[in-house]
Amino acid sequence: MSAQLQPQPQTQTPARRRLWLRVFLLIPFIVLLYPPFYNSIDPTFIGIPFFYWFPLLWIILTAILTAVLYFLGA
Repeated sequence: MSAQLQPQPQTQTPARRRLWLRVFLLIPFIVLLYPPFYNSIDPTFIGIPFFYWFPLLWIILTAILTAVLYFLGA
Protein backbone atom coordinates (compact mmCIF):
# COMPACT_ATOMS: atom_id res chain seq x y z
CA MET A 1 0.00 0.00 0.00
CA SER A 2 1.24 3.40 -0.82
CA ALA A 3 0.29 6.21 1.46
CA GLN A 4 -0.50 9.46 -0.23
CA LEU A 5 0.76 12.57 1.42
CA GLN A 6 -1.94 15.07 2.11
CA PRO A 7 -0.94 18.73 2.08
CA GLN A 8 -0.91 20.01 5.61
CA PRO A 9 -2.49 23.38 6.34
CA GLN A 10 0.15 25.95 7.04
CA THR A 11 0.06 26.91 10.66
CA GLN A 12 2.44 29.25 12.30
CA THR A 13 4.53 28.04 15.16
CA PRO A 14 4.06 29.82 18.50
CA ALA A 15 7.49 31.41 18.15
CA ARG A 16 6.56 32.75 14.73
CA ARG A 17 3.24 34.08 15.97
CA ARG A 18 4.88 35.93 18.82
CA LEU A 19 7.65 37.37 16.70
CA TRP A 20 5.81 40.65 16.40
CA LEU A 21 5.97 41.03 20.18
CA ARG A 22 9.73 41.36 19.92
CA VAL A 23 9.26 44.54 17.95
CA PHE A 24 8.26 46.17 21.23
CA LEU A 25 11.87 45.73 22.40
CA LEU A 26 12.88 48.33 19.83
CA ILE A 27 10.84 51.04 21.53
CA PRO A 28 13.35 51.78 24.37
CA PHE A 29 16.21 51.70 21.89
CA ILE A 30 14.51 54.20 19.60
CA VAL A 31 13.44 56.50 22.45
CA LEU A 32 16.92 56.66 23.98
CA LEU A 33 18.70 56.83 20.64
CA TYR A 34 17.93 60.54 20.18
CA PRO A 35 19.31 62.45 23.23
CA PRO A 36 18.11 65.92 22.10
CA PHE A 37 14.61 64.61 22.84
CA TYR A 38 15.35 64.43 26.56
CA ASN A 39 18.26 66.86 26.86
CA SER A 40 16.73 69.29 29.35
CA ILE A 41 16.80 70.02 33.04
CA ASP A 42 13.09 70.53 33.54
CA PRO A 43 10.96 68.80 34.70
CA THR A 44 12.86 67.65 37.74
CA PHE A 45 11.83 64.64 39.79
CA ILE A 46 12.80 64.81 43.48
CA GLY A 47 15.57 67.22 42.49
CA ILE A 48 16.97 65.04 39.70
CA PRO A 49 17.11 66.68 36.24
CA PHE A 50 15.03 65.19 33.44
CA PHE A 51 18.19 64.22 31.53
CA TYR A 52 19.08 61.75 34.29
CA TRP A 53 15.76 60.38 35.47
CA PHE A 54 14.24 59.83 32.01
CA PRO A 55 16.84 57.22 30.89
CA LEU A 56 16.70 55.57 34.32
CA LEU A 57 12.93 55.32 34.01
CA TRP A 58 13.40 53.62 30.65
CA ILE A 59 15.75 51.08 32.23
CA ILE A 60 12.97 50.08 34.62
CA LEU A 61 10.34 50.12 31.85
CA THR A 62 12.57 48.01 29.61
CA ALA A 63 13.02 45.42 32.37
CA ILE A 64 9.24 45.25 32.86
CA LEU A 65 8.66 45.06 29.12
CA THR A 66 11.23 42.29 28.76
CA ALA A 67 9.61 40.30 31.57
CA VAL A 68 6.13 40.70 30.08
CA LEU A 69 7.34 39.62 26.64
CA TYR A 70 9.19 36.67 28.16
CA PHE A 71 6.09 35.40 29.96
CA LEU A 72 3.88 35.97 26.92
CA GLY A 73 6.31 33.96 24.83
CA ALA A 74 6.66 31.11 27.31
